Amino acid sequence: MEWKSEYSLGIPKVDEEHAKFLRLISNLESAIELNVGPQIVLVALAQLKRFAKDHFEAEEVVMRVHGYKQMAEHVEAHRNFIKQMDEIEQRTLNNLQGREPMLDYLRVWFTEHLFGADREFAESMLEARQG
Repeated sequence: MEWKSEYSLGIPKVDEEHAKFLRLISNLESAIELNVGPQIVLVALAQLKRFAKDHFEAEEVVMRVHGYKQMAEHVEAHRNFIKQMDEIEQRTLNNLQGREPMLDYLRVWFTEHLFGADREFAESMLEARQG
């Protein structure tokens, strides 16, 4: 996956973080496609998970500051993603099969979350700035 202009939410800092999120998914994709050892895949997975946690925490602070009304649902989506990442990590440790479903999950989650919950939040934030 590569960053596309249509992914932009119009908030430079958030867009930069989302682009990095996508690069980390791409790093994981590359590690899997190149059939590198399990340790490298696990390192790429751990980097993605750590960045996701940091990004989600920062995003949630902004939501709190702006009094975002759908914050609870958005935070729940973040928590579910981290839970899924923990499960993916365990499955990867126990069985290196199933890497493609893991990538499918990451691709789908990223685009659905970006075009759904994140776009809704960004629009709310941009409206608040203008109002």
